[in-house]
Amino acid sequence: MGRILEHIRFRRDLGKLYAQLKNEQNYRKDLLLKQKYLFNPISEYLIVSSMGGVASTALIEELDRFSHYLVNPIVHCSIHDKLINQKLKHLMGPLDPESLDSFPSLFQQDLAKSNVRADNVRKAIFVVGDPAMAVCSLYRRGLEVDHAQNLSQKKEVKIPSDLDAFVALNKDVFNFKTQLNEWLKGSKYYDIMILKHEALFSETERIAEFSGCNVEDLKKNLKLKKRQTKTDANYNELAEGVYADLIKEINQLPEIQIVKKHA
Repeated sequence: MGRILEHIRFRRDLGKLYAQLKNEQNYRKDLLLKQKYLFNPISEYLIVSSMGGVASTALIEELDRFSHYLVNPIVHCSIHDKLINQKLKHLMGPLDPESLDSFPSLFQQDLAKSNVRADNVRKAIFVVGDPAMAVCSLYRRGLEVDHAQNLSQKKEVKIPSDLDAFVALNKDVFNFKTQLNEWLKGSKYYDIMILKHEALFSETERIAEFSGCNVEDLKKNLKLKKRQTKTDANYNELAEGVYADLIKEINQLPEIQIVKKHA
C-alpha cells in the first residue's frame, strides 16, 4: 500500500513539474528523469556525496540519466526534496537505517517530509579532492555559509566571513577530515566507492560499472570541467597549514577504493 501511495504522489507531482518547467531543454530532461521515478517500483537509490568543489553535481546529473538506480534521488517536486538533495550531496557519512538516528534532527525532519527513504540506499559514491582548493573555491563563489550548513545539517553555523579570516583561524571548520573518516568506515548495508576527483576523468568505466550505467552512454555525456589551477593567494597557507595532514592522507588513497559493506 505504501508503494502505491508513493506512486500516486509521484503522478500528482508530475503535474506540478510540468507547470514549473521554464524551457524546452529542461522540460525534456526533467520529464525523462521523472518518468524514471514513476516507473521504478523498487526505488533503489545510489547516493553521491562529496566534500564540495569536486564536480559532484555534474556527476549526479549524468548518473541519474543513465543509471538504473535513482541517484540522490533528484525529484525536484517539493521544497523538501530540494533541501534533501542539497544535503545528500554533502553528507558527513553514509546514510542508512542504522546511521539515520545519528544525523541532526533537522535533517531527519526534512528527510521524513521528502520522497527519500534511508532503507532504499543500495550503493554510494563519495567524491574526495583537495580540501584547501575546495575551501578557496567555496569562498570565491560565496558558498561557504551554505556549505557549512549542509555539512553540519544546522540552520546556524559560525564561520569566518572571508578567506583571510578562515586561514587565520587555522581550524577545519568544515570538518572534512571527520567526513572522510566516516565514509571510509563504510556501511553494513551497502558498498561505497571512495572516488578521487581526478579519477572522474580517467576511470569512467569503473564508475559506470559500479553505478549501473552503460559505459558508452556515460563516456559520451559526462562533461566535466577541469578544476582551476591553485592560483588563490591563500591556497598555500591552507595546504601547508590546517589541511596539510589531510592532503597527505588523501594523496595516499588509490584513485578508486571500494569499501565493502560489513557486518
